[in-house]
Amino acid sequence: MTGKARADRRARPAGERRRPSGLRRRIVGAVAGVLALAALGGCGLVPLFDRHETREQTYAGPITRLLIDTDGGDLAVRAGTGPHVTVRRRLTWSGRRPVLTERQADGALEIRARCASRRSCSVDHVVEVPAGIAVHAGTDAGDVRTTGLTGEQWITTDSGDVRIGGAAGPVAVRVDSGSIVADALTAPTVDAATDAGDIRLLFAAAPRAVSGRTDSGDIDVGVPPVPGGYRVDAATDAGDRSIAVENSPASGRTIAVRTDSGDIGLHATA
Repeated sequence: MTGKARADRRARPAGERRRPSGLRRRIVGAVAGVLALAALGGCGLVPLFDRHETREQTYAGPITRLLIDTDGGDLAVRAGTGPHVTVRRRLTWSGRRPVLTERQADGALEIRARCASRRSCSVDHVVEVPAGIAVHAGTDAGDVRTTGLTGEQWITTDSGDVRIGGAAGPVAVRVDSGSIVADALTAPTVDAATDAGDIRLLFAAAPRAVSGRTDSGDIDVGVPPVPGGYRVDAATDAGDRSIAVENSPASGRTIAVRTDSGDIGLHATA
């Protein structure tokens, strides 16, 4: 210790503590603020961190129809190997916990997830189902993905993308904001519409009827060539058209696509 430091120490009145430095005061203040917020969060006033919970449940069959309806969260539905429905959920919330309701009757399983507050809240679902089950899946905010389903599908999301793989049953999709992509399709009918986003539909077997509509986005449809071709109705208000499939007004197979602003491409798949 230097002579000056010793002199300063001797000059300090007895019982007087050394005042903390500016940096130290800032650190102490920050820690106190965090602790205060954490305390308020414990009272349910100002939640500091998101909470998480993971759940899994199996529903015994026979189940022929599945309805999933959520306020927010991603949905994934895929074909399983058994007769049962298995649901895995991941809940995320800040404030009040999401409310889950389930109902099983007459071969139908209904699953709903509601957010109890406007704070951070979502319920992600991963569901395995018998391949031939009819699926109606919707979320207000989140992506939806289905894989390997052979039954009817009705898919909706207000904000999110939809991806469908290997569908063999009729498909209908409605999206407010997001893209729609479906591949390896053997579905007889596909009806896809989005207000803002691209649509891409690729078929492995010739469909009977295809409909695609978007207010703003590109549309791409690939179909196998068939004798007699397809009856094509393709229109865009602002964009290019490329029609590379046989267009036959007398065909019983139809492709109707429209975009207000975007390109349209119809082409043959192997």
